[in-house]
Amino acid sequence: MRITLACPEGLIEDANALLSVLGDGPADASTFGAAAWQDARGLSYALASWRDAGDFAARAGAALTAPAWPCDMAAALRAQEALTFGGAARAQAIVGVEGLAPQAAIQHLGVTLIETSQD
Repeated sequence: MRITLACPEGLIEDANALLSVLGDGPADASTFGAAAWQDARGLSYALASWRDAGDFAARAGAALTAPAWPCDMAAALRAQEALTFGGAARAQAIVGVEGLAPQAAIQHLGVTLIETSQD
């Protein structure tokens, strides 16, 4: 199953901590990069999409256990509380979409790639 998450710019560090806890290694702490997407109000988001075994929502909602690598558990817990599934991207939530191809998930989340001017 495919998972796509939209993370508001202000929650990127927390979301990366959560994905580090739930992931396979310390590299998962870099899942979310720059906030290159925006919603209709102009709020910025980082997006991440990957194939999952289908249990991400359950694992993300369960009690977190510190991984073997360094991780900010307080940040991971904040992200866990901000995580929700369904609906459009919103300012104070990390919004997940399950089971949709990336383009369909992006449309569902209501975000578009931020246009950059090239001089």
